[in-house]
Amino acid sequence: MVEVLGIIATLFILVSFIMKGERKIRSINIFGAVLFVVYGFFISSLSNIILNTALIFIHLYYLFSDRFMVTYYNNDEPITSFEGTALTLFSVKCKAYKKAVKGTRYIEIKFKGKTFII
Repeated sequence: MVEVLGIIATLFILVSFIMKGERKIRSINIFGAVLFVVYGFFISSLSNIILNTALIFIHLYYLFSDRFMVTYYNNDEPITSFEGTALTLFSVKCKAYKKAVKGTRYIEIKFKGKTFII
């Protein structure tokens, strides 16, 4: 039964590299790493536990560390702007700022080289 857990974890890691897109790869790989940590506890393999725990934290960091820049405009003049990461609860902050910044006509968001207008 324990060996089956290790095989399933291996399959998740392998499948993650077949996926396209960094988010999918990292998300599936995290699940495989979690299974490997559980497997490591069952077989008492400290190196397996340490490696896969570190991989989980690395994947989580890169999943949530994408930076973005938000600028508020009124008649094509910037009013205010802020920079943050996905961890700053992006959508909630945008809505709160739009209400708080009087005269905001639209919001420009720059993320991964793309510009979005709200």
